[in-house]
Amino acid sequence: IRARGFRVPRRPQRSRTVLAPWQLIRVLDYIRTNIGTDLKLFELAALLNLSPHHFSLLFRNSVGLSPHQFVIRERLRAARALIREGRDSIGEIAVRVGFSSHSHFCETFRKHTGHAPSKTALGAAR
Repeated sequence: IRARGFRVPRRPQRSRTVLAPWQLIRVLDYIRTNIGTDLKLFELAALLNLSPHHFSLLFRNSVGLSPHQFVIRERLRAARALIREGRDSIGEIAVRVGFSSHSHFCETFRKHTGHAPSKTALGAAR
């Protein structure tokens, strides 16, 4: 950047720090294994002996989503698979993948997919 003929030094860029591969594998495995529980940020951070704030920054840099957004995405992925199996009701699936209620699950599902979970179930039956 130049200002009146003088070169203005650029602000040094911080390196994008990310979780080490082993850390990422450990936390993703933990999330997927415990998808039906109430996963807390401090709990995920404690797995790697990091502060919640630092863990959140590293996780976002590694995955491209906040830990909360990633957990929601994984819950919806697991729910879609269970809906396609067709063995459980939508309400049972909602609880099984960690949503607090049937209505919260349906609202979140619709927000992220554009349609109700029952539409996914109908599509699987065809």
